[in-house]
Amino acid sequence: MGILDGKRILVTGVLTDASLAFGIARLAMDEGAEVTLSGAGRGLSLTRRTARKLPGEVDVLEIDVTEPSSSPPRPSPWRRAGATSTASSTPSASRRPTASVGTS
Repeated sequence: MGILDGKRILVTGVLTDASLAFGIARLAMDEGAEVTLSGAGRGLSLTRRTARKLPGEVDVLEIDVTEPSSSPPRPSPWRRAGATSTASSTPSASRRPTASVGTS
């Protein structure tokens, strides 16, 4: 039983087994977390290859933050708690992401 039992962790930047991100992913798995890796572009194949060196099975997602269409849909943790959240996917000086927590 580890301190991350039941937790889900997304780790970016795993290109080699010598990377800090690889060490974080391995440690999170050792502590019981379900780990998912992400990569993009030419680095995605390196991430997939390196993922096989981890101590268990991991999913590898292609996520390119410069392409909004590549982000997978995800549930909001705020919604599960009965709260609402809004965020802008287009950063600008006049519009910054905001979140509000409901008290109903």
